[in-house]
Amino acid sequence: MKWKNGRQGTGYVLRYIATGENWDLLFIKYPVGSYIVKHQDRFPGKRHFRLNVLLWGEQSFRAHGPVIFQLGPIVLFRSDDTVHEVLPSKRLRLVLSFGIVIR
Repeated sequence: MKWKNGRQGTGYVLRYIATGENWDLLFIKYPVGSYIVKHQDRFPGKRHFRLNVLLWGEQSFRAHGPVIFQLGPIVLFRSDDTVHEVLPSKRLRLVLSFGIVIR
């Protein structure tokens, strides 16, 4: 498994741990200064759920709308329904992320 640049080109990198037809498990690394701009993940006619677990670094994830569950470093939300972002990292940030698409 190799690190892949994030699709937004803002400095974060991804490593796929496992994937299936409708799901993925990612390790995401945010070096200092990296971020993700406000967005929604589009899956027309489907729902996309994402569970993020902050393993290291500051909690710079921001949801601009409802989340399903949040407890400390763990957040579950619909990435297709909720605008979300990651603010620029002030130090290394590591996240384990599980996503699933449901019809």
